Amino acid sequence: MMFLSSWLPLFLALLYLSHGLQIIDPSRSQLNHAAEDTHDDEDEHDVSSNVHLLHSLDQIAADDDSQELNEQITILSQHQPQRHRERQEHLEKIVKFLQTPIPLSETDHIHMLLNTIVNKTIHHQQGTAALPDLEVLRDFLHQIDNAVDFGKMGGLSIMLQLVLDYPFIEVRTSAAWTIGLSCQNNPTLMAMAHNISTVQNILYLLQSSSSSSSSGGVPSARINLLDANSIHYLSKLIWALSALTRQNAHSYSIFKHYDGSDVVYDWIMEIYNFWNLHKQAPTLLSESYKNKVIEKVLMFASDVVVLSPEQSLFVDDKWCDIFAAHFNYAQKQYAMREITLAYWDVAVNSLFCVNCIPFGGHTQHIAQQHLSIDIGLQKLIKMESEDEFDEEMKEKAQQ
Repeated sequence: MMFLSSWLPLFLALLYLSHGLQIIDPSRSQLNHAAEDTHDDEDEHDVSSNVHLLHSLDQIAADDDSQELNEQITILSQHQPQRHRERQEHLEKIVKFLQTPIPLSETDHIHMLLNTIVNKTIHHQQGTAALPDLEVLRDFLHQIDNAVDFGKMGGLSIMLQLVLDYPFIEVRTSAAWTIGLSCQNNPTLMAMAHNISTVQNILYLLQSSSSSSSSGGVPSARINLLDANSIHYLSKLIWALSALTRQNAHSYSIFKHYDGSDVVYDWIMEIYNFWNLHKQAPTLLSESYKNKVIEKVLMFASDVVVLSPEQSLFVDDKWCDIFAAHFNYAQKQYAMREITLAYWDVAVNSLFCVNCIPFGGHTQHIAQQHLSIDIGLQKLIKMESEDEFDEEMKEKAQQ
């Protein structure tokens, strides 16, 4: 019934067009009147047939179930608002998705942080306002690819400029830390660091900031060992130098050329001399500050000897005496113990440096009396044994 209702208008239109339509055949002869009369009779019969067909279709249309048609229209009218709501909800979801901001990539974060740091320091000096941004930046630089992107954006140059020139020592310390963190174990970034003479600049800072410096450094730039922030700054400079130097042939050549081992050795001597000279001063910082710097230097030297013994760095008489003198500290501090033992293992077994043997009471190579190993030897002989290693060390000390 529904099918007939939908096609009924089309049938009516076809019948209307065909009603009374006379088709003229061009091939018919104008003189054949008898044939034309015959065709006229046939046309009258066709018209009668069409009228009868129209009457039949009208009858069918009249008999159509209008109630069912109305019900279908009602159902459609009810479904349309529901479909409209569904479509509207779908469109709203699409618009919401398009309006959601795309998360920044890590590279974009690094670029944004660098711009913020430059604005807070180089363009407009805002004291230590850039410290939180520097801390967040370092979180991204543990990943090697991020560190390389950081270097390509000029990040190393920015950090080095802060280390060299920025008036607030806390920011200089954080920038030195960022240089070391980004460059360690990253040959690609290390090459970028060499292009801007990073190793040379840090060595210059260490040398010129010493009180014993004869390089003409500005006195105001010298490190004040009575100030905790200055001690942190010195520690980060040494750590950054270590990260830039270890296991890199080019860095080793620069370090040797500028007498880097002498520069860091002088700092050990200066720190010990300073603490001995000011041990009664109420403003002197605790021993932990001194040990913090000493540990950084000894770890640097030990790592170079262990990882790159072929460089023959930190294995002359004065460095052997330094490590021998710290045998006493090795018994009290686990970290220092591991550092000194790693150094001795390579220096004695691989490099045959007899000066590195911290036993037997020989002190002829030790220029500084306050670095004597005698106290450490006596303590080792008297201490209670804890393991096989301690027994072995005690036997060597008694020889």
